[in-house]
Amino acid sequence: MSAAHTPEPWVNEPNTSKVTDYHGDMLTIMWDRWSGRDINIANAARIVQCVNACAGLDDPGSVLAEVRKVLADLVHRADTTEMADGSSLDTLRAHKLLDRLGGAA
Repeated sequence: MSAAHTPEPWVNEPNTSKVTDYHGDMLTIMWDRWSGRDINIANAARIVQCVNACAGLDDPGSVLAEVRKVLADLVHRADTTEMADGSSLDTLRAHKLLDRLGGAA
């Protein structure tokens, strides 16, 4: 991609499928006549959440893949060396976070 995208934060106006930049200038409107209003609103909100969550990451997919791998390695080490029963709070939190990230890369 040669052009830079609009800087974050992006905004999804409540109960609309409109996506704007932080100045209020419209970027896009999610519209799919087959999906319906609720899905269009949800899609717009999801796009804004993802764009804002990835602010500052040059390649979000590779960053998340690396985070998954590092976290999976740490969880594995914690499971096998520190507390085999996985009962430590940090180990449980790491397991939950890894699950939320979609598991190991």
